[in-house]
Amino acid sequence: MASKGKLPSSHSSPMLHGHGASTASSSSHNPNIPSTHSNLIFQPKYNLLKILFKKKLQVIKLFFKALQTDVYDEVAKAMIILFDSVGDVMRLLRWGIQLEVGETIDAATLFRGTSMTTKLVSYFMKREGGEYLKAILGATIRMFCIDEVSIEVDPNKAGPKENVEVNAEMLLGLSKGISDHIFRSKDLCTIPMRLLMAEAQESVKQKFAEHIHRVVGGFYFLRFLVPALVTPEHFGLIGTPPNPKSRRSLILVSKVQQNLANDVEFGEKEPYMLKFNSYIVQNQAAMVKFLDELANYPIAPDTKIQLTTPPTEEEKEESLKVIVKHIEGCKVKLEKLMVQEGMEDIFKDLLKAVDNFKSGKLLLEAGSVLPLRISPACLKTVVKSSSASQLL
Repeated sequence: MASKGKLPSSHSSPMLHGHGASTASSSSHNPNIPSTHSNLIFQPKYNLLKILFKKKLQVIKLFFKALQTDVYDEVAKAMIILFDSVGDVMRLLRWGIQLEVGETIDAATLFRGTSMTTKLVSYFMKREGGEYLKAILGATIRMFCIDEVSIEVDPNKAGPKENVEVNAEMLLGLSKGISDHIFRSKDLCTIPMRLLMAEAQESVKQKFAEHIHRVVGGFYFLRFLVPALVTPEHFGLIGTPPNPKSRRSLILVSKVQQNLANDVEFGEKEPYMLKFNSYIVQNQAAMVKFLDELANYPIAPDTKIQLTTPPTEEEKEESLKVIVKHIEGCKVKLEKLMVQEGMEDIFKDLLKAVDNFKSGKLLLEAGSVLPLRISPACLKTVVKSSSASQLL
């Protein structure tokens, strides 16, 4: 669990993560290169990560635009891991949030659709909030999935021996218990989670000030807590998928929490849920207070964070392979987009970097080729040697 202390003020670019804190450093020495090549410097334009980082992430923006939506999840995961490996995951998230805010006209649609930004946020929260979810939802998930408790409140779906009125009282009690846990959970959130909320609130308030609670609530509930309730097996909360009865109970619990977060009362479309409207109204002030507290964390423009549980070397290498695979998969469309933006030379460099990665070769400044297996640790050193943040 990350330290709960305040951001250090003595560094211009603080690094916050769960396994210590540091500032980004530069080094020209790479321990992965044999000593005979130690005086050679990697050619930046042939390095995959450096090219992706160019033009203030404009290359990544066009790459995302060229992708099909069905690969967003895989690419978002890879991007979070790669940016975390060089200490710039918050820069990626901040860029994505500001990009979507800038392109959104109707506040009602902000972060509500399927976009690369929402996928980045979802994966980041899922990975960072595992222990938090166990503390908040663990007991509820176990009750439904292990004891197979049913709280069906729809008369058309209830079994012959079920009493929907009794079940409604049970659902109300469970909802109160979960909400109470949530409202007291601010200090259980890791620093990276809270910084993301703070970043979202800060980015949104300049354009859609009246929607800041809705956005923070969307990040926390729509992209994190509700999916964990409905599909706990995907968040490591249980080992196997719930049976249909348990899943239905979890969906009902999630409905109440989501409507409370959205400040939306149930309507006639679900008449069996109308009895929960008074609960939503009574707890709205507490919800707003919680969302404010969650996002109330000091953040500087150059704040850097890393995931509390750092990615393994295997994850980093696999992430590079994912990016390469999808660059090749959308190559035709990506070339068209980059040419339109006057980035034809950068596109050519990108293809060279992909070819070099696939062949396992690193081109060096002196023009020689080192037939060395590319490791994520090596790439991290390459990027940091010229300061990744200077390229963004």
